[in-house]
This record gives sequence, C-alpha cells and structure tokens, in this order.
Amino acid sequence: AKAIYQFVLENYKWNGKPERYDVSIKNLIKEKVGSSFEINLLLENLLSSEGFKIYPILVSTRQNGLATKIFPVLTDFNYVILKTTINDKDYFLDATSPYLSFGELPFRCLNQYGRLIDFEDGSYWEDISVSKNSTRLHRVLFTSFDDDVFTGKIESKYTGYHSHSVKRNYDENPTQYKERKANTYSDINIEEHIIEDFDKTKIDFNEEINISIEPELIGNKIYLNPFIIKFFEENPFKLQERTYPIDFGYKDTYNYVMKINLGDNLKVLEIPDSINYALPNKSGSFIFNVETKDNELILYFKVKFDFAIYTPEFYSYLKSFMNKVVETQKNTIIVLEKQ
Repeated sequence: AKAIYQFVLENYKWNGKPERYDVSIKNLIKEKVGSSFEINLLLENLLSSEGFKIYPILVSTRQNGLATKIFPVLTDFNYVILKTTINDKDYFLDATSPYLSFGELPFRCLNQYGRLIDFEDGSYWEDISVSKNSTRLHRVLFTSFDDDVFTGKIESKYTGYHSHSVKRNYDENPTQYKERKANTYSDINIEEHIIEDFDKTKIDFNEEINISIEPELIGNKIYLNPFIIKFFEENPFKLQERTYPIDFGYKDTYNYVMKINLGDNLKVLEIPDSINYALPNKSGSFIFNVETKDNELILYFKVKFDFAIYTPEFYSYLKSFMNKVVETQKNTIIVLEKQ
C-alpha cells in the first residue's frame, strides 16, 4: 500500500483545485496533473486492484466550512479522501502533497468529519481526527564558555503537522531555507547547519545548528534569557470572550530544553521558580523547571494541548494559559557569575 501511495505521489501532481465535477482519471494519467478528486480516485483504483478495501470519504475542507449533518447535501462537500484498514488499523489517505507521510491528511482536511461512501451498505458519517500529537522540539546545548562566549548547538525536531511546511521550504530551496534560519536567529552566530537524513515523506524533520552566542554581561554577572528560540511571540487569543469553538485541527506539543555546562568558570546565582499549570479536564499542561545537576544547569519547558478542538467555555482558560506561556518565554532571566 505504501509503495502504491508513493508511486502516485511521485508521478502525479495536484493542480491545487478540488474540482468535484468533470473528474477524469484518463486525463490525469495523460497529463500527469489533476484535481484532488482525480488523484485520490486514481489511488483508490490502484489500491483496490491489489486487493485493499478502500472507501472514499467526501469532506468539506476547513476553508469551506462544516457540512450539515442533519440533512447531508452533496454541494456541502468539496474534497475527497480515502480510508483503508490494514492489519486492523485504519488509515486516512490523500496523495496531493509529497510532504505527507502514509496515513497523514493535509491540514485543510482536518474538519471534524466526512461522509464515507460504502457502495454495498450505503453511506455514513466518519469522524476524522489525528490521534498523535504533532511536536516541535528544540534542545540547546552549551558545552563551553570561553572568552565571554557560549559555544554549543541547537538540535531541532519537527513531527507531524509541524514538519510539513519545514520539509517543503527546505526541499524547494535548501540555501534559502538556511539563510532564513540565520536571519531568524539574528542574535546567534551560526557556525554550521546540518539537515539530518532528509526524506520529505518521513513523518519528521531533524536539523542541527552549531552556534556561538555572546550573552549580556554586567561586571562578572551574566544575565541570560534562556529562550533563544521562542514558540510564541504573543498570545494568539486577544478577544475578551468567544462564542465559537477553538479548532486547532490537531493536538500539539512544544518542548524546549537547555543544558549549560558550568565547568570551572561559571556559577549559578539565580534561577526562576518552577511552573506547573494545567487546563481544565486534563486538556493541556504547561511545565517549566530549572535546576542544577552534575555541574550542569538544566532547563525544561513543555507546552501540551491534548485536545484538537476546545469548546468556547475553554476560551478564558486558554487565554490565561497562553499569557503565562508567553510571559515565561519573554521575561525569564537566569543569572550566572564568572569565576
């Protein structure tokens, strides 16, 4: 199934249009370019010919709004995806983007539900959700402090929906991708930038950046904001109240770790207090902790959203939650002293 899926990805290109009407797989095979309906129905035919049980699912994309469940109307739907079951595990499939791994759907299709078409037993509503969290992880490792300069590396990993745009940007223009990264990290000197085992169909994207940074020094004291990479520059929730759901599309995890080798020439004078903050109903959490251990300063920061969709009642909690997250990233200061 993966080989067939990969064959379609590599040989047929999506034209960016749904085009539910005038679907022609014959034209797709001839032109090598077609609509999402043509590409995914070709994938359905190829998988079915190899004995896989495939079901088309009519969906309404996020931009198109939700299809009404009370009285389904064909015009509510503007896209088609597929469902198959292999070894008792369900997979949703869409072959319009080469940056999706097998079993992933484009973000535009994460719109709660669709209408599954079973030509033997009719049609019914099928929930469309992503079980795994999409993650973004940064590990900042300062291995030495010499001549008032920290040297080390940043190890970054993006998985799931956080990886799609990163993979596309790197694949389309690797040089420009690295230049943009250098411009984004303007306070950091980048010595080397390594992309590890790049494969646009893998579920993750990994990179390593060798860096040096000159911290703020006042006398013999170093005042360091450890968040040289910030996940959130500002709180996205700005309304006083909200009467409609907050739909992220998928569940999220953000991890940030910093380790500083103190060696013989650094001493910790001041570290911030720990934070352990949770959203109601175990729907999300924020953990922040800084400690010294084995002559290392270790910072751990984790933000987790365990729901893809939050009801309006969660809005005030989410707003306060994100205020705390943004404030921690912006205002955290660690004070070190040169020995």
